Amino acid sequence: MNFPSSVCPWCLSILLSVYLSGTPVMALWQDKHYYPGHILTVERNNRYTVAFEDGDTRQVKAADIFLCDLLPRGQEVMVETTEDGWNEVGVVCSQIRGAKDAKFYMVQLENKSVLR
Repeated sequence: MNFPSSVCPWCLSILLSVYLSGTPVMALWQDKHYYPGHILTVERNNRYTVAFEDGDTRQVKAADIFLCDLLPRGQEVMVETTEDGWNEVGVVCSQIRGAKDAKFYMVQLENKSVLR
């Protein structure tokens, strides 16, 4: 998106906030994992306020945001594999959209098993 150089930075921030507000993202959380959310506002210093699906909000650097509502195939993720909360490393091998815009992934674990 190109704007004339005469647009003041504050005005550009407002334009981007309106344009990007509500955009679905996957954003890095404090635990170094990515979670789904959407952009609320554009902040200074190349940061965005993200509303995560669990209700938390946080300012996130642009470099720590995927502008997508689904993780891409090949993305490494941590997967909860047992009821006691144990996590294993896996790779997204496909995405599934369910009813009411629910999102699911097929993830291949290091032992080659595939989980939904």
